[in-house]
Amino acid sequence: MTRRGGAEQHGRRLGLLFAVTFGSALATGLLARQVIAELPLLPALVAMGLIVALGVAADGVGVAVTRAHEPPFRAMAARRLPGARHSLYLLRNADRVASVCSDVIGDISSTVSGAAAIAMLFIITGREGTGDGPAGFMIVAALAAITVTAKAWGKRIAIRDANTVIRHLGIAMYWGEQLLHPRRVDPGRRAREKRSPS
Repeated sequence: MTRRGGAEQHGRRLGLLFAVTFGSALATGLLARQVIAELPLLPALVAMGLIVALGVAADGVGVAVTRAHEPPFRAMAARRLPGARHSLYLLRNADRVASVCSDVIGDISSTVSGAAAIAMLFIITGREGTGDGPAGFMIVAALAAITVTAKAWGKRIAIRDANTVIRHLGIAMYWGEQLLHPRRVDPGRRAREKRSPS
């Protein structure tokens, strides 16, 4: 591929990334605000916590996939351990996985949590607020502090235990694939196993 062709392909990817991120953030942000505004206070807090946790987890995966080492997973794949093939796929596409997890999911979660904070302000004050009052400032400040602290903690774990994070994610992907698409046994393979000596 020529340098010009590579630049054009990279530009198309960036354009697609912008469009997907903008549309997803807009849709999920509006949806989260409307849904959380209709919830009681405790379920709304739980929903906001889940949104923040999703962003922290995605950010951690984005870091871990760039820090993990491939050789242990090649050995696991040779032994046909569950999830090893999926872990290898993540590592061999580390740039795309990191971009999707950190830049798309992580940033969208931050945007959605901001919209959820506005909804929380409406729940607490009982009226539509613009966030200009003390309650709005306190909610936004608390949310920012929790998010930044949790992401720093998650990144530390991702850097320290990158292989473990990718291993567990690979296993989760394996079982998800098994649940959605159970693998069928090849009849020829089954016949060969029957003919092979015990």
